[in-house]
Amino acid sequence: MSTSIRVGPTQLPRIHASVQQALKLLDLEDCAVDVFVKQNSSPNAYTMAMQGKKPFIVIHSSLIDLMSEAELQAVIAHELGHLKCEHGVFITMANLLALVAENLPFVSLFSDAMRGAMMQWMQAAELTCDRAALLVSQDPKVVVSVIMKLTGGSAG
Repeated sequence: MSTSIRVGPTQLPRIHASVQQALKLLDLEDCAVDVFVKQNSSPNAYTMAMQGKKPFIVIHSSLIDLMSEAELQAVIAHELGHLKCEHGVFITMANLLALVAENLPFVSLFSDAMRGAMMQWMQAAELTCDRAALLVSQDPKVVVSVIMKLTGGSAG
């Protein structure tokens, strides 16, 4: 994360306060998570969590430019939802299964079924995290606005 800025009480304090509030509302106050802002023109955010390592969230600078403060907090809550539900381990397992299915001939027969099941689980995981965003924002319009902006790419 050497090319990113670590969010903290003195660096990007508004984002830090938003993270702290979301952690509290999702009952994750004991969760040690770092948040980084990375210069990137593609609006996105993602969570990395590997067993035995401190989890972190990366927010692209263009996402910050695109979102209002309430929308950005909803995005942060969505990413924290992945931590709350421990999706990191399952996403890694799903990716490994996909890799095995593509590289072993006898398993490739099942790859389409596995890929379909994996996509269904991933969609359910994303919906669960959208619910975490709703819990924190307490406003469906905010969450819908986030989805619309990420889909359409417009702040208008």
